[in-house]
Amino acid sequence: MIRDVMDWRKPGEADPRNLTFVRCKYLNPVEGHMYADGSGNSGDGNNEESSSEAINFANACIEWGAVTGQNGIRDMGILLRSMYAQAVPMYWFNVDGDVLPSTIADKPFPIAGQVTGAGNKHDTFFSGGDFDAGCASRNSDVVAIETLPVTAETLRMTLFAPQLKVAWQTVEKAGGPYCGATAKCNLSTLLSFQALIDAAAARSSFLQRASPDQPFTSWYNYLASSGGLKQPEDHSYATTYAFITSLERLKAAKAVCVPSPDSNPFYMPLADGSLLIYNHTSAARSFRIGGGSVTVPPLRCLRVDPTGSK
Repeated sequence: MIRDVMDWRKPGEADPRNLTFVRCKYLNPVEGHMYADGSGNSGDGNNEESSSEAINFANACIEWGAVTGQNGIRDMGILLRSMYAQAVPMYWFNVDGDVLPSTIADKPFPIAGQVTGAGNKHDTFFSGGDFDAGCASRNSDVVAIETLPVTAETLRMTLFAPQLKVAWQTVEKAGGPYCGATAKCNLSTLLSFQALIDAAAARSSFLQRASPDQPFTSWYNYLASSGGLKQPEDHSYATTYAFITSLERLKAAKAVCVPSPDSNPFYMPLADGSLLIYNHTSAARSFRIGGGSVTVPPLRCLRVDPTGSK
């Protein structure tokens, strides 16, 4: 499955299963990101809609390669993750202010939902309504598709927090998070996004829509006809509430770049400058942080300061 998306093997390298894939099929190394539509069967050419899904793939490769001892997969994931760390803030969130038409939450759009061969769009493949920054469903869709799936890795978005605030303002100016009566409800993802910049406000908004005292059938994202979530790729009540309240309690409001040669994605920066480091392996492991080294027990978290002191 990994090779179908991004075959890391060198040209001419023997394949143990005698399978053939196109090497780096979707990757555009000049632009620094992948394109989801390899065939480019549209007037706009190839496109990449969800930058967060692409980064989730890169992180999954890092973790899978590290856990299974497949350094080729791990290193390929590190390469993709490093490229997206530069491309996403620039092309999707306009950190330099010179890629998209606007830098404020107004028309024309300040964030992109699609990067295509013909330019960037404030749009998704599943959006309806007007093609502008005043459409409630479209603004919510764009923010949601650049956020989901919500994981611990989502915290990397706080590296460009000012642009996150602008993105959230587009949602609020269009009437707030959009949740349709029967579908198109990525509300859990949207409120998780809001928690990256204001966890207390996200919790308040969450509880206005879904009190823990309500029965399951009263949840804001429940669809009676299907007996499940209105939007299956959205997140559950419990997962969302845990994510929001964890950010509020930890006050992990700003990601930082950690100087470490370790290929470990499990760092969580906290507001006081300290770090939570997670050792996902079954044996104790040492990590080099700054000028120090710290040993974390197996399957445990350890809180340290940026120099590596406990």
